[in-house]
Amino acid sequence: MISSSSQVTLGDVCDHYDELDRFYREIWGEHVHHGLWERGDETADEAVLNLIRGVARRGEITAGKRVCDVGCGYGGTARVLETEFGAVVSAITLSPAQYRHAVAQRGDAGSPDYLLGDWASNVLPSGTFDTVISIESSEHMQDKPISLIRHREF
Repeated sequence: MISSSSQVTLGDVCDHYDELDRFYREIWGEHVHHGLWERGDETADEAVLNLIRGVARRGEITAGKRVCDVGCGYGGTARVLETEFGAVVSAITLSPAQYRHAVAQRGDAGSPDYLLGDWASNVLPSGTFDTVISIESSEHMQDKPISLIRHREF
């Protein structure tokens, strides 16, 4: 594992995504994910959908399930989980720039519910979610209790 020789704070993570916001959206679009190439000939957009659908299957995400997307970035995954799977999604990001973009993409629909803050210090009641996912963001939680990642229900 590659690790920094200096302490990386939540503020550092937030600043990184806010400072590079324009570039992330230009290069990655609304999904800051690498994707899953199952056949090998998928486009990047198809590979991202493969990844989201695979996570949804593993997380048993179906209509009406209460899901939290931790490290949601621009909210693309949360929107797919709502529109394609019928889940009720809350999504959290540290980045004000990503949060603003996610809320703007939501429009008047009012959902998904986007939250700005640190997942590890949230005040959501126990049992709020049936499934919690984190796609390519758990590296920012290396100093957080692993129990936050392993539990299926909070």
